[in-house]
Amino acid sequence: EGIKAMVEAVQLIADGKAPRIPQPEEGATYEGIQKKENAEISWDQSAEVLHNWIRGHDKVPGAWTEINGQMVTFYGSTLLNSSVPPGEPLEIKGAKKPGLVTKNGLVLLGNDGKALMVR
Repeated sequence: EGIKAMVEAVQLIADGKAPRIPQPEEGATYEGIQKKENAEISWDQSAEVLHNWIRGHDKVPGAWTEINGQMVTFYGSTLLNSSVPPGEPLEIKGAKKPGLVTKNGLVLLGNDGKALMVR
C-alpha cells in the first residue's frame, strides 16, 4: 500500500493537483542544529534506548562518551539478541558495567543487562 500511495502522491505533485494543507502553528516546535555537546551518551538507559540514541546521532554529530580521557564517537549500533561474544573489558566513564572489545566491535551494556554492538 505504501508504494501505491507514494506513486499517487508523486503523480498529484507532477500534475499540480496535490492538496496544500497548512501546518497548524499550535504545537509546532523548532529543532535546532544538533551539536556535539548535546550528543553525549547517558549510560543510565536500557540497551534499546542507547541503541536508538546512537542511531539517532549517527554520523552527525555522533553519539559519544569518554574512554580513558578521550572522546570516542560510536556508529553503527546493532542490538544483540544472542549471547554476548567474548572480549576484553573496557571501562567507560559513567557506565555501570564495562564494555567488551571483541573482534567484531565494542559491546555495550544497558542498565537492563541487554547488549548492543557499535563500531
